Amino acid sequence: MAKAPPLKISKSPLAQLRPDGGVHGSSNYRHDIDDVTAAMIERLRSVGMTKDQVAKIVRINPQTLDRYYSEEWQEGTASLVAKIAGNLATIAQDPNNKQAVAAGKFMLSRLAPEVFSERHQFQMLDANGNPMTPGAGYTLDPYQMTDEQRELLRSTLTDVMKEAVEDVRDHQQSKLPVADFVQIEDRGDDAEFEEAE
Repeated sequence: MAKAPPLKISKSPLAQLRPDGGVHGSSNYRHDIDDVTAAMIERLRSVGMTKDQVAKIVRINPQTLDRYYSEEWQEGTASLVAKIAGNLATIAQDPNNKQAVAAGKFMLSRLAPEVFSERHQFQMLDANGNPMTPGAGYTLDPYQMTDEQRELLRSTLTDVMKEAVEDVRDHQQSKLPVADFVQIEDRGDDAEFEEAE
């Protein structure tokens, strides 16, 4: 007669507070929802752990987590997002932080995109006033465009090129190593001159 596999007891004191005492048996294990597991899932997600990591720590499979603890997962994710946003806001408001400008630009572009977005979308209209979809058989013929449309096209292309150049410049600047320089006074020639006298 085959023996049942031995029960696995969790070493986690928090898991041992669950109704099952932190004991997991065979693959026929039926999950009972409990507050301790829910709290663990929410807390672990709020510090940035992935679903697989959380499931492994609380000793359930990811499908069980999705099925029974999706609300706690979402609350943990919301907490994580709030912490990151708070940290980003702190950096953006610190005039002494080297990343303050980049963080500020990012936050403003998300919080008030109509004013601070670096990318603007323009919709071209055909002669009948219908939107033109790029790549849908339309050809932009400047001779058939009004003066306003030509000016809009020119300014749009200029803006796109400026943004591309700025993106390349920012990328190149981010690759430069940061170094502190110390000026060293060279007194080698003076010492030889004094000895000669």
